[in-house]
Amino acid sequence: MSGGSLFCSECSHVGLVYSRRWYSSRKVSSTTQIFQTDRTERNSPMHVQLMRVVRLATIFFPVVLVACSATNSSSPTGSNPITNPPPVNAQTTYSNAALSGTYSISTGIPPGTGMGNGSTIIPIAGTLQFDGNGNISGGSIQYPVPGLASNQTRQYSVKGTYSVSSSASGTAMLTFTFTGGNTDQQYVPFLPTTPFSFTLQAAQQGASVILAETDDIASMSVIGLKQ
Repeated sequence: MSGGSLFCSECSHVGLVYSRRWYSSRKVSSTTQIFQTDRTERNSPMHVQLMRVVRLATIFFPVVLVACSATNSSSPTGSNPITNPPPVNAQTTYSNAALSGTYSISTGIPPGTGMGNGSTIIPIAGTLQFDGNGNISGGSIQYPVPGLASNQTRQYSVKGTYSVSSSASGTAMLTFTFTGGNTDQQYVPFLPTTPFSFTLQAAQQGASVILAETDDIASMSVIGLKQ
């Protein structure tokens, strides 16, 4: 080496070797620092949260695409269930019109009410005719008379009024008129001619109705099914 030159003819190869080693050590040091920095960033809470979001997106996004594709394929031409959702059916609201037509009814007079024979329930069957405008325009009932010979019954015609609110609850007034049958009141008195008061509950869009007596005459609970 002459004049302290690193690139003398005798040892220029030595200088080249030192240069390569210096460059390699710098490269390894930089790479190590980058790796350590990258590992530190990967362990940061923000990076962990971001990777969770990415993983969830890779799982659910294809599912959403498949679902939308299937829905679009079954939708009418030109409709889009996302931008043009189908209409939602409104909740059914009731009125007097919900009860219309002839209903088969069944009920009974329990013992101890002043109308029964004191020991058994008197079964009652018949019909009620609702006109859809708040009137019970007709109907009839009949029941057996306990304590007498078989096939001894009484028959009554029925008329009255009713009111149904939008929530399907309401009220009714029924008047019973004796039309025939057994007249012996030794065991069972006649139904009074005064109107009976009931609360009312319509159901199944008017296919059925329940009436519960609110006075203290006979304590009847009537179940009606549209014919």
